[in-house]
Amino acid sequence: MSIPHRTLLPDAGERSCALPGTDSSDARRAGHLVRSLGGQLGSQALLAAVGMAALPLLARNLGPGRYANFSLAIAILGLASQLDVVRPRFVRSFARGEVDREELSTLWTVDLLLVAGLATLVATLGLGASAALPIGVGALCFAGASREFALLSARGRVGTATAVRNLGWAAATLGAVLVTSLQPAGWTWLWCFPTANLGILVTYRALLGGLGEPVRALPGVGFDRAAWSRLVREVRDLLGHGLSVLVLGSADKLILERRATDATTSGAYMGQYDLAVKVHVISTALGATLYPQLSRAIQVEGREAAAHCFLDFASKVAVAYFVGLALMIAFHEDLVRVVLGPDFAPAAPLFAWMLPGVFLAHFGFLFTPWQRARGDFASQRRAYGTGAFVMLVVGVIAIPRFGAPGAVATYLAARAAECLLLLGERRSLGLEHRPTARLACAAAMAAALFALAWYRTGGLAL
Repeated sequence: MSIPHRTLLPDAGERSCALPGTDSSDARRAGHLVRSLGGQLGSQALLAAVGMAALPLLARNLGPGRYANFSLAIAILGLASQLDVVRPRFVRSFARGEVDREELSTLWTVDLLLVAGLATLVATLGLGASAALPIGVGALCFAGASREFALLSARGRVGTATAVRNLGWAAATLGAVLVTSLQPAGWTWLWCFPTANLGILVTYRALLGGLGEPVRALPGVGFDRAAWSRLVREVRDLLGHGLSVLVLGSADKLILERRATDATTSGAYMGQYDLAVKVHVISTALGATLYPQLSRAIQVEGREAAAHCFLDFASKVAVAYFVGLALMIAFHEDLVRVVLGPDFAPAAPLFAWMLPGVFLAHFGFLFTPWQRARGDFASQRRAYGTGAFVMLVVGVIAIPRFGAPGAVATYLAARAAECLLLLGERRSLGLEHRPTARLACAAAMAAALFALAWYRTGGLAL
């Protein structure tokens, strides 16, 4: 079922996205989109609540020293989601009805090898062989579910698919809390996450069976030279983007872990970091919901109609982010003390300075699905590749010299990626979308957050 541009944002206003009251099919589609968003946001809110509740327990169970290893292991587990090059390609192909079995089976085969292999390699180098096995198994199960997640998304069940994934990860987080309370040393707790990923895969297959989509009808493992040659460019762009995001999500922590004079310093920083990026659960949910909808809307209604709704939607999200982050900066000390505990309170200014960077980072979560829906996978590779390079340069200079404050500066420098993404989108949009005015408003909000962080903390003590 195609999704007209009017239903992409039912409450965005009469000019571009209002629901026609006389069209019952439009109303049904709008209701479906609202339910999908509700399912995703509800499960994301539950996952965030579990994460927020688990964070102080994990911090207390492990202490700043062992918490550094926990945070690093979770970041490496996130490698699976960043390097899963099949998932966005599958979603777009299924949503647009462009299913080439040879191409998709080739992509899936390569994806399994890349995701599991690279995750295991990074875990071995960063944490040792004892942590590499559960991380590798978890990455393999995550990549194995790519086809099922994409087909559920294309069938209008992205909210259900995301809810299953979030509930599984919430259960894994609670399991980690239980295991670390009994045995804080070692990596036993890490097996909670591959177990959850395996359960998610099994649940996806059961849901597809209920929709009349047997798993045997999905493209399986295979390799076709002609198909691979046609897909090399997309694979390069998606893989380049995934590797760059991996660097952006872990380089500051890896460098700090190696250069910090004591484990307490790195653990305190990682606690502030993990608390700050919890905000991204909202953008992740919105981006995942919009991606298949935008893919179909661009094909059916055209790029201009979809662009109006998307930009109206992104503008409202930016304002909501600004207000929420401003409140978090204003009360950063109390928030850190309550959530992370008194051991992390002395490092609370680091948390306040990360939040303006979180505001800039959320634009990437919104504009990446919009670009991918248009078939543009290269812009993210270029922007995030540049951001990763900037982050590494700043990190190797600032972190050894300044420690945790240098890691915050490294994180903020990495936001060059989202700035480049926005500048590139500004050039691709027509004047009727007012890209310059929208960009100026976003820059003003970011500057206001930096000014508020300076006021509340007296500056980042480098």
